[in-house]
Amino acid sequence: MEKKMKGFSSFLCVSGLVFFIISFNTVRAYQLPRATCENCIRGLLDLCKTYLVGEVDRPHPSCCFALTFAYHNFDFTRHQTRRTVCRCIRKTAVRDRYKPDRAKKLPVVCFNIPFPVPFYPSDNDCEQ
Repeated sequence: MEKKMKGFSSFLCVSGLVFFIISFNTVRAYQLPRATCENCIRGLLDLCKTYLVGEVDRPHPSCCFALTFAYHNFDFTRHQTRRTVCRCIRKTAVRDRYKPDRAKKLPVVCFNIPFPVPFYPSDNDCEQ
């Protein structure tokens, strides 16, 4: 599958067993043997990190586009998907010292996306 898109920076994610690489104008999808935290959401978190740790006042547009892409392409109706993404975000938020107020506002600042997983989750958030 190859689809033309405009304005994306590099981003890497996994949706189910499909691996997507989004570069400046192209999307390519590849089959992967399994999804892991590092594959599925790490690219998104890297694009948003400067905002989430407080280095910049607004997230980069590529962060918001990646968040939108993840929202529309991950199967968040599955409990396992939500839990996996949540645990990955929690692990990264603690390690990279995200500012809780920034993390909670990210989906709103990025096109008011109703992202189903909090960006500063507690242990309980990831088990629901």
